[in-house]
Amino acid sequence: NRLEQIESLLADRQIDANFESLLERLLDDDFRVTGIDLSGRRIGDKGAIRLAEALADNTQVRQLWLRGCNVGDPGARALASCLEQNMAVVDLFLGNNSIGDTGLVAISDALVSSNLTLVSLEMNDNRVEESGLDAFVQALEKNTSVLVASFDGNPCAMDSGKIESLQAMLTAKR
Repeated sequence: NRLEQIESLLADRQIDANFESLLERLLDDDFRVTGIDLSGRRIGDKGAIRLAEALADNTQVRQLWLRGCNVGDPGARALASCLEQNMAVVDLFLGNNSIGDTGLVAISDALVSSNLTLVSLEMNDNRVEESGLDAFVQALEKNTSVLVASFDGNPCAMDSGKIESLQAMLTAKR
C-alpha cells in the first residue's frame, strides 16, 4: 500500500537524522551518552558498521542494545572490531537478529585478543550453530570478563548439554 511505503520512508528518514546525531555524539565521546538502545530500529549491517566505527574510541557507552535491528554477520564482525578497541562497553544485547557463526566467531576472537571489559552478551534468537557456540566457549577459557551469556532460540540451543556446560562455566567464573 502506498501510504505504508510513504510512512516507512518518513520513519527511515527520522531514524537516519537521529542516527546521524547519535553518531556525532559518539564520535565526540559525549559523557551524557552511556547507553544506546536502538532495538527495533532496523539499522541493518550498514548501520551497525557505522555505529561500530563511531564507538571504537568511545569511552562513555557502557550498554548497547541492538535487538531486532536486522544485523547479520557483517554487522557483528564490525562490532567485534569495535570491541577490540573499545574498553567501555560492558553489556551487548544482539538478540533477534540474523547473526550466525561467522559473526559470533569474530566476537569471540575479540574477546580473546583484547577485550576484557564485556561482561554480558545476549545473542538470543539469532542463527548461531554449534561451531559458533564452540568458538565462544573456547574464548571464555581465556577471557575473564564475560560472566553472562544467552543463546536461547538459536539452532545451537537445541543441544542442551552444550548450553548447560556454557552456563556452568559462566557460573563458576562469577
